[in-house]
Amino acid sequence: MRLIPFQLFGRPTGGAKQDQLAAFRAVEQVCKRIAADLHDGPAQDLAAIVLRLQNAEANARKDPQSATEEIAKVRSLAQTALEGLRRFISELGPSSVDKIEILPAVRSYVQSFKQQYGIEAALDVSGELDTLPPDVQINLYRIIQEALRNVGKHSNAKTARITITRDKRGLSAVVTDDGDGFDPEKQSSVNDSQKGMGITSMKARAAALGADFRISSSPGKGTTVAFFLSARHMGDR
Repeated sequence: MRLIPFQLFGRPTGGAKQDQLAAFRAVEQVCKRIAADLHDGPAQDLAAIVLRLQNAEANARKDPQSATEEIAKVRSLAQTALEGLRRFISELGPSSVDKIEILPAVRSYVQSFKQQYGIEAALDVSGELDTLPPDVQINLYRIIQEALRNVGKHSNAKTARITITRDKRGLSAVVTDDGDGFDPEKQSSVNDSQKGMGITSMKARAAALGADFRISSSPGKGTTVAFFLSARHMGDR
């Protein structure tokens, strides 16, 4: 398994301008991912609903029974689309993170992840997380969320594990899966893929905190996403 350290996104060594550019790039990548998710999910569902309602309307006089049955099917599709949109909104801004309660937020997302993707996921937590600074809690949650999103959408994994540890050395979070894996060197150069967008976002969030961020993976051997923030850096916040 090849280990790829993202040194550019480790502890900031450049000036404020480079940090700002990295943050802007990350925001742009997230916006692209949101646009792609909306296009592939709710937008297509709504387009299908409109088309099927038009067909039902056209057939209403000729075959009322068939039109009624089609409307019932469309209602079910609309309910599914609504649930998907609510889940999407929840992922963008869960109330538990707004209140800076990271552990309930992570637990809730892990449960949602299992239901959405059908992948078994285990969560192991050690140490006190409630007293973490708010920006650490929010960015850590988003990194875990993005890592799991990549597992669900790209890995073909059967299981995943999330391990969060806080001790005297600092804070670490590791997300592993038993999926297909990939070549990080090739993936880091693919800027328009959704997985590439997710990696860029995670790297930028780690960089904003001054944390180390690494991905280890190889084809056929799963993927590990690792985050570490030293106690010294947390004490500076």
